[in-house]
Amino acid sequence: MNTLRGGIEVEDAVQSLAEAEASTEDELSPSNRDPYSPDDEEEYYRLVVKMSSHELVRRLNTHLGATLVAGLAGVKDRKLPYKWATANGPEPRDEALQRLQMAMRVWMALSAADNDYVARSWFVGMNPRLEEQSPVLALRAGRLAEVKAASRSFVEGIDE
Repeated sequence: MNTLRGGIEVEDAVQSLAEAEASTEDELSPSNRDPYSPDDEEEYYRLVVKMSSHELVRRLNTHLGATLVAGLAGVKDRKLPYKWATANGPEPRDEALQRLQMAMRVWMALSAADNDYVARSWFVGMNPRLEEQSPVLALRAGRLAEVKAASRSFVEGIDE
């Protein structure tokens, strides 16, 4: 069996890519409603909870990069998110998974309201609503509700 850099089996990587192509982006498409209406918040929650941890991490790796995903999860190994993204790979711990799920929900709202570039910039930039800490670091610290509120304020353009 061939192994890619990072210990990922070629067959697992090919299977993950095939699954990614098979999954439709339609399920993550924003509706025409306000990206932070109560209906959409519940929809984002439902979509994220129904994702396997492998699919969740694969999507976050695509949007944010494995280094930021490792930071969100609180792991030092920057290659671990690639392993989590493979169909038969290990899974993140429960606490890390909760942070990754919230990151995905916030990502969906931000990218629906603006675009992927703005959403990624929001995650890494210092945020005045998070005491000038980046959302990635705030999520890593377990401040999930604060990050969600800060993203809502950003999307709605509310200054506090």
